[in-house]
Amino acid sequence: MNVKSIADELCMGCMMPKTSSGKCSYCSYEDSKIQLKPYLPVKTVVAGKYIVGKRLFSTGDSTTYIGWDCDNSSAIFVTEYLPDALCVRLDDLQIEVISGRETD
Repeated sequence: MNVKSIADELCMGCMMPKTSSGKCSYCSYEDSKIQLKPYLPVKTVVAGKYIVGKRLFSTGDSTTYIGWDCDNSSAIFVTEYLPDALCVRLDDLQIEVISGRETD
């Protein structure tokens, strides 16, 4: 099974198997929810095997998402170093250092 089809079968709010489209029967997360910038969109695949779900929390330096490890078939936390005072996310999902903040 490929990573994209696995993502379509899981709720991006709790990583439980979907029982229907729309609102999750476990956590009430809705498929139509969009993750706002600068956070990674739900169903983003990292390193070819980690599926990113909803953002759980952010600090000034990082963001933690619920995720899925396709190799181990288990829910995980995905933490991304994302210092909001030093960088921005581009449309292609890459992170760029804010001009003038390179040495920080």
